[in-house]
Amino acid sequence: MLKIRSLSLEFKKFALKDISFEVGVGKTHIIIGKTGSGKTLLLETIAGFNQVQKGDIYINNQNCIALAIENRNIAYLPQDLALFSHLNVEQNILYAPRIKRSIPQSLSFSKQLIQATGIEHLLKRKIHNLSGGEKQRVALVRALMTKSKLILLDEPFSALDQNTKEELYLLIKKLQQEFGFSILAVTHDLEEAFFLADTISVMSEGIILQTGSKKDLYQNPKSVEIASFLGVTNIFDATIEQINGNLLILHVKEWSTKISVNTNQNTSGFTEKQQIKFGFRKNSISILTTNQISKNKMFGKVILSIEKITTHQILLEIKNSPNRILIEIPSTIFKESKITLNQTQILAFSIHLESIFIFSS
Repeated sequence: MLKIRSLSLEFKKFALKDISFEVGVGKTHIIIGKTGSGKTLLLETIAGFNQVQKGDIYINNQNCIALAIENRNIAYLPQDLALFSHLNVEQNILYAPRIKRSIPQSLSFSKQLIQATGIEHLLKRKIHNLSGGEKQRVALVRALMTKSKLILLDEPFSALDQNTKEELYLLIKKLQQEFGFSILAVTHDLEEAFFLADTISVMSEGIILQTGSKKDLYQNPKSVEIASFLGVTNIFDATIEQINGNLLILHVKEWSTKISVNTNQNTSGFTEKQQIKFGFRKNSISILTTNQISKNKMFGKVILSIEKITTHQILLEIKNSPNRILIEIPSTIFKESKITLNQTQILAFSIHLESIFIFSS
């Protein structure tokens, strides 16, 4: 459906640099990155608002670099939704087919979309009388009314509450299955990206750092920056003491201990005595009893405990170390472990061998 090849351009003092990725037919690709990473500029460029200086944009195997915006057959939904306040919901929805002078042929399709999104009761309302979620639905229907097979979404749910977001996530998936369009969306919300995406690209300062399936990115982040953005909250320095296939022994000087890593990463680029960084997610830790035997068993003092809905987050200060780690465990485990915010309470825990990432320092 969409192929981006070595796309580059300079815009004011910012640049997109050598960007490449693909969006399959009927699939969703998410560009995830912090504010200012170039996500919106990339979408606007694909839509045709900016002149490409290098590279190619293929839509259905046609190079669209020289095509005008209206000839690219793309529906673009900007972050502000761009709904017309002087028109009611129905008039907004029919705006695109009105431009194309195809209202009679579009009425049956609009009825399908209106029914699928549940906005029949809103048709005569003015835009300023709608909630945020209702506006999102109207804007989405208007975008789909173009019958474009590629939909570009710019931070589509950033201003909505969590319940409304989740409703719209499911709606997007339902509509995509029903009508078969492809989606390219940008977001800074990790949960949103992993819910909606088939494939993901991580973007920073106008560069694509890594592209892959959700599973690939989650299990194999290529750098500290990518890992940190994808939820690896605990990152520290170490020295590789021993390599035996995919089993590594790390010496962590600040912890005065060694830890074992059983990694699915390619270890050929690492050598013994090499200074590296390693990291693990906050849910990659098990709470132990004091006498329980386990690999990577350590001790830490409870500094902070935060109750969430079904989990607890615990900040631990590692024994005899200035380092702190963040742990997230199910509430049931928290209660069974009788953890309290007590400056004298020492907690035993272990880091899962297979959940540790290693990175060149």
